[in-house]
Amino acid sequence: MTDHFADQILARAKATSPLVVGIDPDFDQMPTFLRPTDSDPVTIRSALTTFCRLVLEASGEMVCGVKFQSAFFEQFGTVGLLALADVMALARTMQLPLILDVKRGDIGSTSLAYARGYLAGGGSLGGGRMGSSDLGADCITVNPFMGEDAIEPFLRLAIDHGKGVFFLVKTSNPGSGLFMGAKTGRSETVADRIARLVNDWAKKTMGKSGYGLAGGVVGATFPEEAERLRKLMPRAIILAPGVGFQGGGIETMRAFFDNDKSGALVPMSRTLTYPEHSGNTHDTFQKAVQEATQRYVTLFRERFRALPPGAVSGHSPGQ
Repeated sequence: MTDHFADQILARAKATSPLVVGIDPDFDQMPTFLRPTDSDPVTIRSALTTFCRLVLEASGEMVCGVKFQSAFFEQFGTVGLLALADVMALARTMQLPLILDVKRGDIGSTSLAYARGYLAGGGSLGGGRMGSSDLGADCITVNPFMGEDAIEPFLRLAIDHGKGVFFLVKTSNPGSGLFMGAKTGRSETVADRIARLVNDWAKKTMGKSGYGLAGGVVGATFPEEAERLRKLMPRAIILAPGVGFQGGGIETMRAFFDNDKSGALVPMSRTLTYPEHSGNTHDTFQKAVQEATQRYVTLFRERFRALPPGAVSGHSPGQ
């Protein structure tokens, strides 16, 4: 087994910040000088990797991890996947905990194939032989709505390899209430039901940090629900997207953390990676990303006085 994901990323969060830099390369939002100059696949791959490298170099020392959204690479087909592999390799070189946002979930055999490629580091060649994958991450996001047989391969391989799995519980988008907010026969919401299950899986996979390999995605745009969901899954790390561009605010983030102001990760993408006044050179762009990241690190430290450097101790998220 490799290092326990929850222990690894929470230790880094204590030393840096709970921020995860989210990288969603969108050429429509990038400064003009970072966009491809033509549609040649080599040019597109280079533009994708350059953008990601600049962001990682500018923010990597201040964040606890990086989250790549695979869709922004997949839209370019093979060349996009090659670029994704490039930048994932860079993140590993920088020793940044790596979350791959793929939101997979399918029938058991298909989930197993996804889990092998993203968590186990390779697929089966038959006869007990394995082929390697260059898309292996420390943690992935999973859609749990197809049920236990779809979830089981992800959990099993996560345990085998010390990797993390964040299950969608209550996502940050406005329409998430259609299903996640629906009431079940037990007078609880679908999100509540998923949170209870995630906590059960987390308790079975706990590391020294007191947190398990199973975690839950809870949007920062729903702080009132986060307070309830935090209580339902005290042993699960919460991944809380939505601060910044989507409208979530740091002032309402307290509910996502445990009593020691730990146990939550805050991915931010557009607010950090497409800052205002980014200039027209690589250097000015990196400076703008660095300043945006530092601004939010400082805001978190001011809001949560016990946050890093080195001030978080113990673990008391409840039972």
